[in-house]
Amino acid sequence: MLLYPRLNYKLSTKSYFKLLQPINKRKEPDLSNFFPEKEIFFYNHARYGLSEILKLFRKNSIVGVQPFTCPTVFEAIQQAEDQIYFIDVNSSLVIDIESLKIHKDKIDILIVTHTFGFTINIDEIIEIMGDKPVIEDCAHAFLSRKNGSLAGTKGDFAIFSFGFGKFPNAVSGGYVLVNNKNYLDIFKENYCFIKYPNYLKEIFFKCQSIMQILMNTCPFYGLLTRKIKNKKNKKQYKLSKKEKINYPYRFCMDIFSSELKKIACYFEKQKEFSGNIIKAIEKNPQITLMQYDFEMNNFMLAAEVEKPYKFITFAKIRGIEIGQHFYKSKYIIPYFGYKKGDCPTYEKIIEKMVTIPCHYNYSPKKHRQLLSIINSFKHE
Repeated sequence: MLLYPRLNYKLSTKSYFKLLQPINKRKEPDLSNFFPEKEIFFYNHARYGLSEILKLFRKNSIVGVQPFTCPTVFEAIQQAEDQIYFIDVNSSLVIDIESLKIHKDKIDILIVTHTFGFTINIDEIIEIMGDKPVIEDCAHAFLSRKNGSLAGTKGDFAIFSFGFGKFPNAVSGGYVLVNNKNYLDIFKENYCFIKYPNYLKEIFFKCQSIMQILMNTCPFYGLLTRKIKNKKNKKQYKLSKKEKINYPYRFCMDIFSSELKKIACYFEKQKEFSGNIIKAIEKNPQITLMQYDFEMNNFMLAAEVEKPYKFITFAKIRGIEIGQHFYKSKYIIPYFGYKKGDCPTYEKIIEKMVTIPCHYNYSPKKHRQLLSIINSFKHE
């Protein structure tokens, strides 16, 4: 079956060229226009940046986190030898403020996830947490704002990702902002031990990345890749293989720098796509938008559907992939101590939630087809 994938694995023409170039010397992307006067620390994965943050605090710290998030966040907490405490989400898929007020005294550190680029009011979170560290998870939230402030600039720390499927997609990598200067010196000291992957490993990963990009484009995605992913998803959950914490690959840093030059254009395209999708959803009583803010980066849109499987299947047979991003978390969180009933709102909404793509590399033709699917869907 020909199926248009929902996640962004494409690169710009210039970035494809950089992917095929010889490996260059280390050159960090310039993020000063976005985060002036901020020191930025790059890692091969955002989750390793999170691990390095958590290592600043005593072992066995209790870390508050919502269950609706990427499993790598749970893994990073576990690898730092800390304990996880689950805090419920609200109907917008971000941490529920009232639940946080109830449980704040039971946690030592809080991770706040700006889910799908929808930012929570971090000032209110900081006020509730008092002197306790707040880490902003901005893996989806680059350039999202709340009351004019960029996501990631107010918590004690923030983590960002530019790996496959993120905004922007630069194959692999992430970075940390240390906003609380009380932690800056020790963080810098630990960062001195981080090294680049060796050239042989970089060449291998570059070849692997080219194959991943190819396999996540039409027609290969629908014919082969999605079937492999579905088969893998049915297997029992296993922790991700732990790699050595390094700088990002050099070619990924080059691609990230290249993509940043077009980020304003990408942002506007996502805003346009999401605006069209929202208008279509508003006309269809079968679908309800779960989160929206005019200041969000429109990474993807979350919606509630009474029978998600029917909507997903309806789109699939018309060649478009609709997903349930983070849906697998319901099978994974029990491995990290979650018990049924801990987060009742999460348990309820995850069964009806779907995610609709609106990323900047989405084909205009397929976008129009997606709008047609939203307009014509009925779950009866």
